[in-house]
Amino acid sequence: MRLGLTVLIVGAVTMATVAAGAPAPAGPRALAGTPEPAVAEAGTAAPVWGECTMPPQPGIERDPRQQCATLKVPLDYRAPRGRTIEITISRIATAQPGTRRGILLSNPGGPGDQGLDLPSALATVLPPEVLDQYDLIGFDPRGTGHSTPVTCGIDPATPRSHVLPYPAPDGGIQRA
Repeated sequence: MRLGLTVLIVGAVTMATVAAGAPAPAGPRALAGTPEPAVAEAGTAAPVWGECTMPPQPGIERDPRQQCATLKVPLDYRAPRGRTIEITISRIATAQPGTRRGILLSNPGGPGDQGLDLPSALATVLPPEVLDQYDLIGFDPRGTGHSTPVTCGIDPATPRSHVLPYPAPDGGIQRA
């Protein structure tokens, strides 16, 4: 975990440095990373922030300032009005709202890593000037942690050695 956290910290500081010279992102489109038409068609609303009621990730002490919310996003962005899933997100709001420049989005990496409590981990190591200017945002990607689970139809008890290599010799995962 120590090496992973070091890489995460270096990446976050680099992102903060780059973001300091960039304009603040506009609206939920920037947070979701989706094309504007898909967001408009999906009817994305601003997150409703509240207490993080789920247990924290092992090894991370959750900052009491961290809040959580859920975003509904399309399961398939090619069909933005179709079935939706939920992505659980978190934030630690800037310490100085008057100097807010935008958000610092942390990506847990992976695949399969949870990132809901990354703002709490980052708040302990980022410089005060970053915490004063940016909301720290974390999330559990699709299918991880507290976001909607996903499946490829593989029984969770199946050993990984039976799933890999990808693509499998018989054609791998098939589209339904």
